[in-house]
Amino acid sequence: MAAGEVSAEEASARSPAVAVA
Repeated sequence: MAAGEVSAEEASARSPAVAVA
């Protein structure tokens, strides 16, 4: 999971780049 996001899936839905962060 991203460090600060609820989950990798949530981040991916918002911004593809955030999912990698």
